[in-house]
Amino acid sequence: MGFNKYWYPTIAGIVALVFVIASNSNNVLLAKNNSKFSSNEAEAAYKEYAEKKLDETFSIITSDISDSFNINESDYKIFRITEFKRENTNFSTDEYAKFRLALSQNVFNGKDKKIQKGDFMPAIYLKKDGSQILVAFKSKEGKNYLYVFNKIENDWRVDEIKEKNGKKVEKVKLLKPEEFEAKNFSK
Repeated sequence: MGFNKYWYPTIAGIVALVFVIASNSNNVLLAKNNSKFSSNEAEAAYKEYAEKKLDETFSIITSDISDSFNINESDYKIFRITEFKRENTNFSTDEYAKFRLALSQNVFNGKDKKIQKGDFMPAIYLKKDGSQILVAFKSKEGKNYLYVFNKIENDWRVDEIKEKNGKKVEKVKLLKPEEFEAKNFSK
């Protein structure tokens, strides 16, 4: 089976990807919080608040990146990197594994690595016909980066890496869960 020869490098790539994202101080990951909310309603409201803030920032970033590189967003399905899963594509397991490996080897590791600690999480633009994937991110200084992956035969390859100055975006600032609850659920 073709998947087996990609299994171990793909796991290594995914582990590296998770490490970069988790260690990134400007990224906000919604994790299980040790603090207790007084109710399920308060916890659900906080998650909704945080997602809304993340969505707003993601929209600002992808809009700036699309404008910088003249990307017609209607030609692509756009994902946060954490939401780009095989189930959201028409890719086979093998094809998805090959892309994740290429992503790890080119964007997060290797000689073409541009992403640094403190940069925003990448967005993935999947061309609707599945022939191209753009991986784009914004540096903490506001510079936009774009990796153009094209499917060549049965592999994903980076054909181009572009950089352009963009708008500086402030990192997402969330209230602490306790502050959010006191502000929105105090009696």
